[in-house]
Amino acid sequence: MKRPTRVAHGAAAIALCTVATGAAVLGDGRPAAKPTVGVWPAATSVTNLAPRRTRGGDFNGDGHRDIAGSAGDNGVSVIYSGPQGPDPDRRQFLNPNAPNTPGLPDKAASFRIDIASADFDHDDYDDLVVTSAEPGSKDPDTLVIFYGGNHGLTDRTVSLKVGRTAPKSSMGKDFYGGHLAIGDFGDNGELDIVLTLDAGKAVFFRNVVDRPVAPETTVLTKNPDHGYPVIGDFTGDGYSDLAMIRLTHGAGTDPRKPKAIGEVQLGTAQGLSTAKAVFADGWIDESGAVAADVNGDGRDDLITPESRYPKSTNPEAMGISILLGTAQGLGARLRFPSPCRETIKKIAAGDVNGDGRADIAVGCDYDPGKLVVLPGTTQGIDTARAAVFNQKTPGMPGRDGAESPDWFGSAVTVGDLTGDGKADITLRAHQTPGSDDGNRLYMLPGSATGPTLKGSTMLTALLDRPTRWGDPNMHMDVLLLP
Repeated sequence: MKRPTRVAHGAAAIALCTVATGAAVLGDGRPAAKPTVGVWPAATSVTNLAPRRTRGGDFNGDGHRDIAGSAGDNGVSVIYSGPQGPDPDRRQFLNPNAPNTPGLPDKAASFRIDIASADFDHDDYDDLVVTSAEPGSKDPDTLVIFYGGNHGLTDRTVSLKVGRTAPKSSMGKDFYGGHLAIGDFGDNGELDIVLTLDAGKAVFFRNVVDRPVAPETTVLTKNPDHGYPVIGDFTGDGYSDLAMIRLTHGAGTDPRKPKAIGEVQLGTAQGLSTAKAVFADGWIDESGAVAADVNGDGRDDLITPESRYPKSTNPEAMGISILLGTAQGLGARLRFPSPCRETIKKIAAGDVNGDGRADIAVGCDYDPGKLVVLPGTTQGIDTARAAVFNQKTPGMPGRDGAESPDWFGSAVTVGDLTGDGKADITLRAHQTPGSDDGNRLYMLPGSATGPTLKGSTMLTALLDRPTRWGDPNMHMDVLLLP
């Protein structure tokens, strides 16, 4: 029997580089850090209104979701997972300028920071979408799909031509476009890709399987500088819905405090509805939102950081908002205080304890940084049962080694790498420029009591050559699957 369509979005990702063989460090066996207050709630019954769609990222079909991430302009690095999580001895590197590879650009090109994954050709192996551009281009001009197989990603590829790139944004500055999301808006079994570009354009590729399809370009309303797409089934009807967050620096907007507006289009049997419902005006952050079922009612909810440009000058004004999914679309907004002292760096969501509700992982601050995991409940999230980790938490891999890198949790993602049915948390830490211990990748397994350090893993990741800024640490900040 065919498994459900699986989709992983680049919105839930961090960057990594080529990982040195054998560069794994296991937890040192000390007691794992306990949640700040009490224990996580036990599993209770949840509702499934429509067949749930899991995310992609399992490139070799072995039931373990794999890691893929940008190595800057170098290419894309892949680490395959097994029962113990990511395995540094099983890795792959995708070069944007590999000779004689079908589907890759003929001219010199670089892969960009956004990737996404899904099983486009229905062969039970997830595929990887990579954005590519010629040197000097600010927007991607090509999407390259690498198809999965029994041994992982293969050299079977398809190129989707984006067409003419967008002009400069309304601020006259060079913003990099290229935010990807994948869904099935008409629920016809064939997947659709949406790519947002600079200066407010969105490009759709409909019914993608295993051959090129023509792009359809749409101009987002009010000509924003750029858009950020999030796809989820907010109504629980089985159709993918599109939430688009668009950022504007235009007339009437303080250029120091750009304004973000969120709109949602619902999926139908005929595709995306043309009606757009505004669900956020000014208070939402321009990027970082994710879709997941936090309250277990069978509908995806939208979880998002609040604007980094609040009306108040108090930094505590920035928090987390959850818009609950309803039969009509996105509904009531629930607000929660930020668990971070300074800045919310990243939000990711997944069912860490296996109770049928998505839990929220938040990467906080810069130096030294921390990870806060908030359990999902029928009322949203339970901040009183937050589990907090940092690089000095007893049992954290590498805790007793050399000086730990800063920016712990600067990027976070949640997904089941070990195949036990509970989502694991993967996060990144990196050092200030010039450090020899510049980048680390941590995996914290999920368990019935929430995230644990028992069986946790640390991988060290180093670029094989500096980025264009001259420092290998500066370009690792965006992508990771699942």
